[in-house]
Amino acid sequence: RSRNSRENVIYSSAIFSLEGTNSAVITSDPFHALRLKMLFWKAKLKGIAPKDLVTSSNTQGIDLAYSKIKSSIALAKDFFWPLQR
Repeated sequence: RSRNSRENVIYSSAIFSLEGTNSAVITSDPFHALRLKMLFWKAKLKGIAPKDLVTSSNTQGIDLAYSKIKSSIALAKDFFWPLQR
């Protein structure tokens, strides 16, 4: 039912809360793994995700030129765009 990464974090966080899950492994390419880690961090601050949720992923190997061009826009959008239940 998710249409994007932000919604995926919101819906996944609800499941984590219901199931009492406090860890998640993010499997994606390095760009999206970094983005999802940031979104889960933001969701924890907003009380949407469990406070003790720990995410892990492999974000090594991100090409700096690629990430500066593509990810800076997406990271900024996701950081400033409000998460809602």
